[in-house]
Amino acid sequence: MSNRQNTWQQLYEAAVLETDDDKLNDRILAARHAMAARLHELGTNGNSAHTEQHEIANVLTSLRVLENERLRKLPRRTHQAGETATG
Repeated sequence: MSNRQNTWQQLYEAAVLETDDDKLNDRILAARHAMAARLHELGTNGNSAHTEQHEIANVLTSLRVLENERLRKLPRRTHQAGETATG
C-alpha cells in the first residue's frame, strides 16, 4: 500500500468516525482533497490501478451520504429574526 493510498484512507476513516459536527465538514473536505490528489496521481502515472480508483469512487459516495445525513440532523432555520415560536 502506498503512502498516498494510506493517507486518503486514514482521512476517510477520520471523517466517518468524527462525532463532532463542527469538525465533520473539515474532515470530509480533507478526505476529498486527498482522494482527488490520489486520483490525479493514478491518472498521470499511467498506472492501471482500477481497483483503487473504484474504491475511491465508492468512498466518495459514502462521504456524500454522510454529508446528507449530517445536514438532516442540523436544526432547520425556518424562523426569521424577530419571530417567536408558538405552540
